[in-house]
Amino acid sequence: MWTIAKLTYQEITHRRVFHLLLLLTLGFLLLYGLGLHYAYQDLPKDGELARIITTEFISIGLYLSAFITAFLTILGSAGIISAEVESGIIQTMLVKPLKRWEIIIGKYLGISIMLIIYGTFIYSAVLGLNYYFGREFYFLYKWNTLKALGLYLSIPLVLASVTMWGSTFLPTLNNSVMVIILYGISIIGGFIERAGSFVDKTALMNIGIITSLLMPVEAMYRKMLNVLFRSAPGQFTIFWDSFFSGKYEPSKWMLVFTVFYILFFLWRSISVFSKKDI
Repeated sequence: MWTIAKLTYQEITHRRVFHLLLLLTLGFLLLYGLGLHYAYQDLPKDGELARIITTEFISIGLYLSAFITAFLTILGSAGIISAEVESGIIQTMLVKPLKRWEIIIGKYLGISIMLIIYGTFIYSAVLGLNYYFGREFYFLYKWNTLKALGLYLSIPLVLASVTMWGSTFLPTLNNSVMVIILYGISIIGGFIERAGSFVDKTALMNIGIITSLLMPVEAMYRKMLNVLFRSAPGQFTIFWDSFFSGKYEPSKWMLVFTVFYILFFLWRSISVFSKKDI
């Protein structure tokens, strides 16, 4: 199983599309850092207002980085099973003393390790750039940034589990389209739920909750921001409602649901792949 994980990690990181995405990531960070450089120069010196604007800068950076991470997840794992079935590579693996569930778990571990490394890098880069250019306005509590990182990393892990499941029975392109649509529904549902919390409309909030149950990535993003912008113990909290953040925080039960969501789709991946005629 660990050998499969190692080979999967190496395969994904050696792809040209992965190298291209790394270059685009560096381009994004360069452009984002340049914007922060000029933005923080003109930031008002008023403490509370400056912190509110700082939350906007951080929220925008993390929002865009979450998009990049999501597409890396989908592109990296859409054909993780289907492409090898189509090429016949999977048959050489099945003749070895490996159980099919070991192949699924090994491949999921391989791509998860890559996503954790990449997600930690881009998350740290966004916060690091804000600290470097606006250290006099930076107010994030260190322990909260670590807890928020765990929630941030749950987003690609959720996407990888669904994409893994789709790859066991769908062609690579169809699987990519399916997961992108589900991801888009989750994002739109999050906006609807946020709008419902602003105008106090229960129906809108319920629509958002239902879409979060289909794919809880947007809920985890909002949970991450709420944790990140909490103050240190004994200090006041500054958190600004915005298009990119929103103060409406998913409950702790959504965290439990997300864990079971990942485990469910891994179980479904193993179940479908075990019965697949290859």
